[in-house]
Amino acid sequence: MSETEHDTRTMARASEAFRAALEVVGAVDPDVAAAIASELADQRGSLKLIASENYASPASCSRWATGSATSTPKGPSGGGCTPAAATSTPSKNWPRSAPRRFSVPTMPTYNLIRVSTPNLVAFWAVLAQRVEVPALAAASVPNVDELDDASWKELRRALGDQRMIGMSLDAGGHLTHGFRRNISGKMFNQRSYGTDPATGLVDYGQVRRLAQEFRPLIVVAGYSAYPRLLNFANYARDRR
Repeated sequence: MSETEHDTRTMARASEAFRAALEVVGAVDPDVAAAIASELADQRGSLKLIASENYASPASCSRWATGSATSTPKGPSGGGCTPAAATSTPSKNWPRSAPRRFSVPTMPTYNLIRVSTPNLVAFWAVLAQRVEVPALAAASVPNVDELDDASWKELRRALGDQRMIGMSLDAGGHLTHGFRRNISGKMFNQRSYGTDPATGLVDYGQVRRLAQEFRPLIVVAGYSAYPRLLNFANYARDRR
């Protein structure tokens, strides 16, 4: 079988499976099934230029693999997690090839449903490592359940009093980068950087000044709709 024939058959099977899945959804809620079908039609008939709206193949982790029974593991407090843990293993290893200076947290497959979830997972990983872990070590306790009331109150205050900087919305940033309408804005005290009006590129001088003056715990080097490549090395220098 040629590669073209294989791709054609795969697409046909995917279409058949998608129609069957819609029938299952429609049997429970016809309105939801209709909305899904409408969204698919819109994706196929439009050019999506925002990363979070990109068309994904049915087999991708952002659709069937993540939407499967393995997408809601119960963690160490529940049973039956072995298959889910297996699906999370590959994606947990993906960020580890990044330079250590960027401190990339891991994001399991089941958290890759939408951009908001992995961002929040990453933010919380930083908070846990940089704020919670030192507090537990200082109190000589293994977990937050062992903290006395005064120490727990102080840790809660510290967790909610951290700072973040990220790209402004009008420059192409994302709501999850600390803006008040998103839960991230309730987790962090946030300031924004933008672009140079003359070049349309990120104003790295502004990023540097803001990082030095505001002293954030997190500097977000990312975007939702910025049509250029970022110079990540600049962010690493600005953070020091």
